[in-house]
Amino acid sequence: MIRLVTAKRLDEMTAERERLRADLAAALEGQKQAAEREFAVQQERGRERVTARHEVESVRWSLDIARADADALRTEVAQLEEKLSAAQAGPERVVVLTRRGEIHSVHLTVEAAYAEAARHGAPATGWRTTPGGKPLADSPWRATPVTVRAERPRGEAV
Repeated sequence: MIRLVTAKRLDEMTAERERLRADLAAALEGQKQAAEREFAVQQERGRERVTARHEVESVRWSLDIARADADALRTEVAQLEEKLSAAQAGPERVVVLTRRGEIHSVHLTVEAAYAEAARHGAPATGWRTTPGGKPLADSPWRATPVTVRAERPRGEAV
């Protein structure tokens, strides 16, 4: 089959081809721009994910530190509660420091009583126990350990 193409039809076909090429180029450019936008969006999402991961790790780190601090504080509170209970119960023994038969002060340890007496001129060393707990004739100071009795809330002795 032989087909004759006129100059007019050839011009129309050429114009159609150029229009189709332009449409194709425009479509390709549109796809390229859409792909570039999508790529930019994905890059931004990737950066956001990395930032979010860093923030999550930072929060986890802070949480671990807070938990360790909380554990340390719980331990400290438990120790303070023990000390408070012991302090509320009071000491079982105290040392009464007397000077010439008069009460001068009360201490938790013998060493603290000796130190207090030394601050007031008594010898820091050389303290001795005498029979009957009486002070030596040349020493007006005496440190006497005393057992403390706790009282019940109603005032009754234990």
